[in-house]
Amino acid sequence: MANLGQELASLDFDNLIGGPLNAIVQAQAKSAIATANFVSEVGFDKNGDVRNTTFRYTRANAAGDPEEFKLDVPFIAMLPIPYVQIEEGEVEFNAKLTSQQETTTSSELAGSASLDATIGTWFVKAKVKASMSMKKSSSSTDKVERSYDMRVRVRVRGTDLPSGTERILNILENSLAETPTGYLGGGTFKVTEAASLDGSGTSNTVKLNLGKTALKTGDELILATKATSGGERIRLKVTSDVAEGADTSAIADVPVQVPSDFKETVEAGARVEWRPVKPS
Repeated sequence: MANLGQELASLDFDNLIGGPLNAIVQAQAKSAIATANFVSEVGFDKNGDVRNTTFRYTRANAAGDPEEFKLDVPFIAMLPIPYVQIEEGEVEFNAKLTSQQETTTSSELAGSASLDATIGTWFVKAKVKASMSMKKSSSSTDKVERSYDMRVRVRVRGTDLPSGTERILNILENSLAETPTGYLGGGTFKVTEAASLDGSGTSNTVKLNLGKTALKTGDELILATKATSGGERIRLKVTSDVAEGADTSAIADVPVQVPSDFKETVEAGARVEWRPVKPS
C-alpha cells in the first residue's frame, strides 16, 4: 500500500507557497518604484527643478484694458500619480492523492485419464491410468494518482498618497499664481510674403500687413503656423520701431529677433499675434 503521508511530505511547500507570496511582495515593491520614477521624471527636470508648463492668456486688467497674463503650472499637479497598494493576497494550494491497489489471481486446472480393458470368457481384465495438475498465480500492484491545483488571488486598490508626496503637491498648488507678462492685448496680422527665419543669423525681417498700426521696440509677435516646430507658437521680438502705415492695407518690413534654435520658412498667409509692450 502506498504511503500517502510520505508522498505529501515530499512536496516542496517552501516554493509552492512561498513563491507566490514572494511574487506579491515584489509586485508591491515594483509598483512603489514605478511611482517614484513617475514623480521624478514627470515632476522634475535633470537639475532637480520643478517641471512646469506655461499658460498664456489675455484678460482685462485692473484698469479694464486687455492684458496678457501667464500661469506656470507644475506638470505633477495636473496628472494623477499612479499609486496603488496590494490590499489582500491569497494563495490556495490543493493536493489530491488517490491510492489504488489491484490484485490479479489466475488458476489453471489440467488432467488426463486413460482406460485399457481386455475381455475374456470368464473375467474382465482392466487397467486404468489417470493424472491431474493445477496451477494458480496471483499478482498485486499499487497505483497512486496525483492531482495538484493552485489559485493565487490578489486584490489591488488605489490608496492615499504618502504624507511626503501629498505635502509636496500642496506646496506646489499653493504657489500657483498668475503674473502679467508685460504685454497688452494686441491684434492679429498676416504674413504677406514667405520669409526664411534663422535664429543663428543677425538680421531677420517679416513682411506684415500692419495697416495703420505702429509697432514699438520690444513688442512681441507670436507665430501661429503649422510650419513652426511641430505646431508650436514661436515668439519673436520687434527689434526697432515700425511707423504706422498710411492706410489699412499698408505692408511693412518688421525687423525681429528669432529664437536661437529656430530655423524655418514662414509661409505667406501665416497668422501672427501681436502683444505690445505694456507702458511703464
